[in-house]
Amino acid sequence: FIRFLAWIKMAGRLKTTPEYEIFKAQMLMVEKRLRDRRPTSVYNLENVLEGAKLKADEAYQRWTRLRSEYETMKFNFSAQSEERLRDLKRDLANAKSEFRQACRGWRLSLKTA
Repeated sequence: FIRFLAWIKMAGRLKTTPEYEIFKAQMLMVEKRLRDRRPTSVYNLENVLEGAKLKADEAYQRWTRLRSEYETMKFNFSAQSEERLRDLKRDLANAKSEFRQACRGWRLSLKTA
């Protein structure tokens, strides 16, 4: 529906929320719900989830750094940097994949906690 509206020029200025911001909000809400349900085991639960959360944060920071470097390289394109640009693009895709995998790991650790 939104794509159709964009196609007929009625939804041109839509803004999207970054995937990481959505993930952070999900983490906060889930942790809040779990604290309400299991107040005695909160400490253990927080330890289990903290590792997965840190891994997701690190993956996102890496992805952000690579994305910034990639954007800079695109503007300063030369024949010498073509190979580096390809490498950055591949690393960027890998970093995004790692971030998504870390998010899945966090959700999985949540189910097992």
